[in-house]
Amino acid sequence: MAKVESRPLALDTNLTTALHQLAASKKAQMILAIILLLVTIRMFLPANVPPEGGAKVVVQGTPTDLTGIQQYQLSLERQLGEMLSQVKGAGQVRVMLTLGTTSEVKLAANVRQTSRITEEKDVAGVTTVSREETHSSEPVMSRGTGGDSVVTTTELMPRINGVLVIASGAVDPRLLETLTKATQTILSLPAHKVQVLTGK
Repeated sequence: MAKVESRPLALDTNLTTALHQLAASKKAQMILAIILLLVTIRMFLPANVPPEGGAKVVVQGTPTDLTGIQQYQLSLERQLGEMLSQVKGAGQVRVMLTLGTTSEVKLAANVRQTSRITEEKDVAGVTTVSREETHSSEPVMSRGTGGDSVVTTTELMPRINGVLVIASGAVDPRLLETLTKATQTILSLPAHKVQVLTGK
């Protein structure tokens, strides 16, 4: 039986040298470690999370979520539209409100007040009285499942700047005037902030 000699395959010396230099380079090792880390992180991310540099990630809420002010505005528009549509002859009524840009929120607070009076007598026997008062206030926090949040006592919604009412049946000037006055009364607005138009 003939003896077969096994020899390792000879690699190209240039390729071997390049691989050894790459393995010895700290920069290459760092890049490789970062790539491995990113691949590992990507494996544990849910499939619907966009890759880095892609679409914006929404941290909380969705585009369909409404702020408190928007909900307040839509609620007022709906209620006013329902009320005005009950007026005889008004027909279909649509309402649009314009609000001021800011709302005011009053926070609950823990208020601390301390007072200290000191009396000092000097060598001549004159007594000096000094009074020191300190006030401190910090917001009251509420602990919930989503973390800590500030407790509010009242939230004042923005003022109504104006209202537009479109009523399909408001062809009679007397009906237009009735709808205008009703809107003024409901929203406590002056006449120049209310516009009632005839719809299609």
